[in-house]
Amino acid sequence: MRHKDNHHDILNFILDLDNLIQVKNLASYKAKRVDGSLLRPRKKFELLENEGLIRKVPNLGEAHLTAEQLKKKPLDVNNRWWQVTRLGAREIGRESDYKRVREVKSVRDKEHESQIRDVCVAFKRLYPDYKFEFDLNAEIDGVKPDIAIKISNGIDTHHFVVEVERKDWGVRTYRETVLKYEKAKLKAKVLIVYSDRDFDQGHPRPQCYSDFIVAQRKEMLMRQFQCLLKASKDLPGYRYLFLPYPDYHRLNERVWYLPNGHQINLIS
Repeated sequence: MRHKDNHHDILNFILDLDNLIQVKNLASYKAKRVDGSLLRPRKKFELLENEGLIRKVPNLGEAHLTAEQLKKKPLDVNNRWWQVTRLGAREIGRESDYKRVREVKSVRDKEHESQIRDVCVAFKRLYPDYKFEFDLNAEIDGVKPDIAIKISNGIDTHHFVVEVERKDWGVRTYRETVLKYEKAKLKAKVLIVYSDRDFDQGHPRPQCYSDFIVAQRKEMLMRQFQCLLKASKDLPGYRYLFLPYPDYHRLNERVWYLPNGHQINLIS
């Protein structure tokens, strides 16, 4: 029963995330090496695939391939996108929520979508006593955030909207994203998770952060993050919080920045 329940948890979570996920989104934060961090989720996905409950999503130019052809295709399992099959959705009583993703179209979209799911996984994993509702297609007061989140522990309920930014300049994020929210009248707290395209190369897992090249890229990212904070310094702290993307795997800690640069916990 526990084995089956674990399968159901994964299938439900994938459907909650618009029926798209990568193995690396579920990598362990505690493993010492990248290979070790991916071992368990990779085995789970292979098992679910063999049972017909999930399938690989075609990359650009592969939409004509059948599920069986994709299954045999020798591609990197960790970087491949996966979706729940109709059978998998039926298995958990959510066939009405099933939608088939025909193909993942662009590299740029893939990196952004993967980071969105990194953040969702981190919330669910790091706040185990809370129940979550994720909406990756929300539109609130004319604004379409990357993620709308409702989080509750039965006593307290929090609403967040999250923007995962991949811009080379922190000031550009302020002008194009933060100011957009200033014009909207949202009741939810706005969380800005900032990254850039240099750091995103290879989509490094936390185990890689001490590597020389990744550490250099992280340092450059943090310089632009400080530029974003400087541009945002007059914004109200009760409404905005900022997070450097490399800290997504510990977002339950004191790693969130107020506009004035002070760091706090997201949930006290």
